[in-house]
Amino acid sequence: LINRMGFNNEGSAAVAARLAARNPVFRTTVGVNIGKTKVVAEAEAAADYVKSTEALAGHADYLVVNVS
Repeated sequence: LINRMGFNNEGSAAVAARLAARNPVFRTTVGVNIGKTKVVAEAEAAADYVKSTEALAGHADYLVVNVS
């Protein structure tokens, strides 16, 4: 799969807030895919992966780190 559209999203903080607000009655498996976006400089990529992982890991059953 070739993605030339980027990872269009609101960022890890917004996604974490939305996941935290889920109704636990309707719990289902949640997977989170973390990847570098175009707005993050190469020099900041590793720190951004860490920040995203810290924000989202507690809300996910599994994480996928996309380093392509």
